[in-house]
Amino acid sequence: MSDAYKGLPKRVRIGAFWFDVEVIPPYEGTGEFGHMNVGSQMIRVSPDQRPENLANTFIHEVIHAIHWANGLLDEKSDEEDYTIAAANGLCAFVQDNPEAMAWFVKHATVKA
Repeated sequence: MSDAYKGLPKRVRIGAFWFDVEVIPPYEGTGEFGHMNVGSQMIRVSPDQRPENLANTFIHEVIHAIHWANGLLDEKSDEEDYTIAAANGLCAFVQDNPEAMAWFVKHATVKA
């Protein structure tokens, strides 16, 4: 596992909810890099990703959790609902989790 996994937050606040973050074995044959589970309030990422892909996977799963926390995991929501929730949710995420965002920025901006 690369050094990018060091400092990966163990827990983040999303809206009124706390999500644990863990590294899990790769999904065999599915090609998935991560997963967000609302039942267990977990964000999981697969090991051995490059730093920029790990950062992308992490924020991708955070956005899924933001949508869930805002009640947008249904067919009735439209693009504007998702966009408003993502913008508001990401702002709150940054405010509630500055260490997680510092980790994200460090690994999302890796130079080739």
